[in-house]
Amino acid sequence: MSATDDDVIPTSHTDALQAISVMAGVLVFATVIWQDRPNVLLAVFSFCILFMTLVTTTLCLIEARVVRDKPNPLLRFCLPGTALLGCSGALFLACGFWVWAVLTLVMAAALSLYRRQAADGAFGLIPAAGHELGLVGGLGAVVAGALLVAIKLIA
Repeated sequence: MSATDDDVIPTSHTDALQAISVMAGVLVFATVIWQDRPNVLLAVFSFCILFMTLVTTTLCLIEARVVRDKPNPLLRFCLPGTALLGCSGALFLACGFWVWAVLTLVMAAALSLYRRQAADGAFGLIPAAGHELGLVGGLGAVVAGALLVAIKLIA
């Protein structure tokens, strides 16, 4: 593989974020158009974010196991993944799907714990992961709240 091939082929991290962004744009547009059942559509939107984050996490784990000589791609995805899961969890809460919201929060905590353990080791793992989850997951929840306000203003 030549240097030009490396420039043309994007990383899996970039592909995942682009796919999630396109999906989010389409589903926000669909939510604005279809106002009969906004809670159901927001729940579907939130599930799609959750599912795509889980698929990306799984692919990053597989890539890390297959290609051991490169840095772990999951470490780069953990922070955006935690934010996406925070957004998804907030949307599940707004729709009234409590079980899915808790499940999403547990998955976000697992990503945060994995990142902190890989970066700093086991010492102070719980407080550091909780701090990261609160900041990054909270940022995702704020984005979800802004999305809900924007949808109400547009619709």
